[in-house]
Amino acid sequence: MHALRETAGAKPSSHRFSEWAAGRGMARDFDRQVAELQIRAAVLNGDTALGIPVTEPVG
Repeated sequence: MHALRETAGAKPSSHRFSEWAAGRGMARDFDRQVAELQIRAAVLNGDTALGIPVTEPVG
């Protein structure tokens, strides 16, 4: 038995993000589509930056 359960009918946040990142529910207006794509790129760039190790010189 799982200690944590999703609410009935609720999707896990990772699933909601993947749907959003995949482009489902894209805005209809061109300017809003451009803004959505810019936001998605910024989010993905932030996630990529989190995975890059930062090296610092010792001594």
